[in-house]
Amino acid sequence: MDTKVRLYESIMLSTLLYGVETWPITVANGRILEVTYHRRLRRILHVSWRDKISNKTIIERTGQEELSWKKEIDVVGSYDQNEQG
Repeated sequence: MDTKVRLYESIMLSTLLYGVETWPITVANGRILEVTYHRRLRRILHVSWRDKISNKTIIERTGQEELSWKKEIDVVGSYDQNEQG
C-alpha cells in the first residue's frame, strides 16, 4: 500500500492539481477536487463508500493531508473585500 500511496502522490495528485492555481476558486471546484481526492484514496485502500468509513479515517490510514482549498477561498475572499474598501 505504501508504494501505491507514494505513486498516487507523485503522479495522480500532481496531475489532479496541475494548473489549479489558474482556476477560479469556487466552492463547486473545491468540492470536485475533494471528491476526486477521496475517491482515489479509497480505491487504493479497496474501501467502498458503502463501508461507512469517514474521509478523515481514510486520510489517517494513508498518511495524507486534507486538501487546503477552503483556506484559499478565504484568502481570495478577504483580498477582494480589501480591494473594494
